Amino acid sequence: MRWNCCRLLDLTTLSPKQVQDKFSGALLGGMIGDVIGAAVEAESPGYIRKTFKNLDEILALKFVPELLSGEWEVGRFTDDTQMSICVAEWLASNATLDGKSLLERFCRAYEP
Repeated sequence: MRWNCCRLLDLTTLSPKQVQDKFSGALLGGMIGDVIGAAVEAESPGYIRKTFKNLDEILALKFVPELLSGEWEVGRFTDDTQMSICVAEWLASNATLDGKSLLERFCRAYEP
């Protein structure tokens, strides 16, 4: 089966509730992928296939080594999700949609 991931959705044919549901679903799907993928981030597809039989084996890990801070707790989302949340909040706000206001949101969300 091949996915047609490049098909654009005509949002003008949807109700505001349907658009909101699709937007929420996209954010949730991205977050789930981020949580699952964080444990194998930067690993090659070959390494992942050789090391894990399925997603359950990846998610059974408690921690994985992390480059800068020692260990990463499997099941946590990464900065990718945090930044997506910032962008979503920025788009939904009535604030000026400029780079400075988005950068300010990123700075407020940053936790070293």
